[in-house]
Amino acid sequence: MPRILVADDDSGITRDYAQILKLKMPQYEVVTANNASEAINLIMQGLQAAVIDWQMPTAEDDMRVSNELEEHSIPYII
Repeated sequence: MPRILVADDDSGITRDYAQILKLKMPQYEVVTANNASEAINLIMQGLQAAVIDWQMPTAEDDMRVSNELEEHSIPYII
């Protein structure tokens, strides 16, 4: 099953976005991450797309996640 990542340091936002995606796109498995390390681990496992927060605890976290997505040619929205 294709997978979409929802990554945000606010667990409420992560939960809400994941619920919406699951309802609107049932053909996708929605996986979530609440920090950059979790997101990168999931990216390395393979994804088809991602919705990410641009204001994680540090700018370095944001860049790490977006760089990994780009390296793996995974489309994402912020």
